[in-house]
Amino acid sequence: MGGAPRAIALGSSHWCRATPHRGRGGPFTTEGREDVFMSAKLFLIDGHSQVFQAYYALGRLTSPKGLPVNAVFGFVGMFQRLLREQKPDYLAVVFDREGPTFRHQEYKEYKATRKPTPEDLIPQVPVIEEILRAYGVPIYGVSGYEADDVIATIAKRAAADGLDVYIVTTDKDAQQLIGPHIKVLNVRKDQVLDLEWLKKERGLTPEQVVEVMALEGDHVDNIPGVPGVGEKTALELIHEWGTLENLLANAEKVKRPKLRENLIRALTWRASANGWSSWTRRRRSSST
Repeated sequence: MGGAPRAIALGSSHWCRATPHRGRGGPFTTEGREDVFMSAKLFLIDGHSQVFQAYYALGRLTSPKGLPVNAVFGFVGMFQRLLREQKPDYLAVVFDREGPTFRHQEYKEYKATRKPTPEDLIPQVPVIEEILRAYGVPIYGVSGYEADDVIATIAKRAAADGLDVYIVTTDKDAQQLIGPHIKVLNVRKDQVLDLEWLKKERGLTPEQVVEVMALEGDHVDNIPGVPGVGEKTALELIHEWGTLENLLANAEKVKRPKLRENLIRALTWRASANGWSSWTRRRRSSST
């Protein structure tokens, strides 16, 4: 296991560099020297994102005892492929924790339309976490926050310390975190999303990602956008006006009558205490 990635631990102001070993505690430890390091790669895995991907990709699989294992099999396969092909220097997995988050307190309908987690998936998550612990990989999660928030916090802290961070997820929300030292990795497609990709494929800066999201909303999380605005129209509007604030300030100049009317209505709603613009800007901006 000498070439295996190191685990990470978060200190008050420094990273703790970990040292691989073969001891009973697993292949990785969080013991070692405090260090600031350059050009090392940290991979942050969005746990539930990858678990759901594996669950739905493989269909029903069971162990000899009849226990469901499709998510376990798929997740571990992804994880081993990541180790083999990407050769991370540092690694952590982040999971959502049970219970409401601060977003539920701000917006009662947040994720209200989501279907419950499939019954045969629920017992597989603890198994996956147990396997990760056997590898010595740290698992993070904070009650009251989503995995996305924790990932964003760790990613920004690590990038500030000189690490090259790869966020392993299929969640488009993560694109707003892209920067010189932060990239998004879609393992299934073997695709790395960086600043160049974001500009070429979507014509956006990372700061504009949330502007597009605010306009189109998010049906998966039950977050409303501007009626009649999908991703294509949202991109067109941000390409033309640059920012959401500038667009709303010039809503009356939008040429399409129905779109103009809907934007003006959205501007009225935005003025309310729990308005749409301030809400969407807080979706992924928190630090834990």
